[in-house]
Amino acid sequence: MKLLLVALMAMVPALPQAPSKDPKCAGAPDGIFGKNKGVYYGCLQGKEVRSDQNSAVPSAWIAEYDVKIREFDEKVRPTRAKPAEPKQTPSTTAPIPRAAPAVPSPVITEEQVNSVPLGSARADVVQTLGEPYMKISGDTERLTYRLTSGYLARLEFENGKLTQRRIVAGQ
Repeated sequence: MKLLLVALMAMVPALPQAPSKDPKCAGAPDGIFGKNKGVYYGCLQGKEVRSDQNSAVPSAWIAEYDVKIREFDEKVRPTRAKPAEPKQTPSTTAPIPRAAPAVPSPVITEEQVNSVPLGSARADVVQTLGEPYMKISGDTERLTYRLTSGYLARLEFENGKLTQRRIVAGQ
């Protein structure tokens, strides 16, 4: 039976086999072509090899590759932009004076807020109530004042005129 099987196999033409070479290494010279996360990748006799597997990656190749990378970095490093170091001048070595402490915004009553009529100019409102706790500018301007009740008064201005007063929950 074995003899018959061997005879039949000899008569059947051989099927085409896939090439034994890796596409990355086909026609490439032997050596390392890259490194990623500590693993060296290279070509050896047309096949890809890796340093983290049982493949044979000669240590001389690794040392040669590291030298080439180091030399390349040294050539490129001077051309890479470095941040400018601050120059030591009397103006930058002198201590920076501290800003005056901020004047706390006033805490006002709800009656004071309601005493400002709608349509009042922004400058008149600030003169009456003092500087706000918070300012937000955009299409409309919003000034926020802290109230003695713990709430906040939000005053909205359009074109420099008071258009709305609202009392909202505080922080």
